[in-house]
Amino acid sequence: MYAFFAEIIAHRAGNGLGSGDWVPLIDRLVMLFLLLVGFSALGILFSRQRQPRRAMGLVSRPGMWHEFGTGSAVGWGLLLLTIIPSVFIGGLGVTLWTGAHQWFLLILDLLVLAIAALCEELIFRGYPYQRLMDAIGTTLGSVLISICFVIVHYQPDMPHAAVFALFLLSLILCIAYLRTRALWLPWGLHLPGTQRWGRSSGCRSAAMRGLPAAFHR
Repeated sequence: MYAFFAEIIAHRAGNGLGSGDWVPLIDRLVMLFLLLVGFSALGILFSRQRQPRRAMGLVSRPGMWHEFGTGSAVGWGLLLLTIIPSVFIGGLGVTLWTGAHQWFLLILDLLVLAIAALCEELIFRGYPYQRLMDAIGTTLGSVLISICFVIVHYQPDMPHAAVFALFLLSLILCIAYLRTRALWLPWGLHLPGTQRWGRSSGCRSAAMRGLPAAFHR
């Protein structure tokens, strides 16, 4: 519930404080700030946490960027494996842009992707997930949070296979958190899939609207 209201505030802040290409970045930065502050406050007030950010999975430790990098490499690799065969078979066409502004958008959009993925991990593998596990156990907590993950990302035209893939992805991210007890690995794995901010009609971007290579049917 808190994340829902934080999302509304972040959207309004993004549109109110920024303009043009900067709106998505400001939107996600505000969302990240609200989640960190809100979940930290909940952890202190209701769970008596002395280090709430560490407790929610943001553990500062040696190797944390290696975990993030490993997750990102695996995630982007799997994404490319789903795209490259379609390009060679002929199901997808490739359009390249080389303008300076497009490369600026690439950097900006990758930042948005990274922050958006971290926000989702804080929601689905952070404080709410951990409280669910405390209440109903690890297995049921993972299943329930994965159902919530599917509901949030569901679209009416989504095929059943995609719904199942979303559910399976969430379970994998839960396992990544449970194995490391930190959000760095699941954050990296989640990063390539956080594309809902860049959807546009007529093309399928490999990252977001600013990527200098788009794939279209």
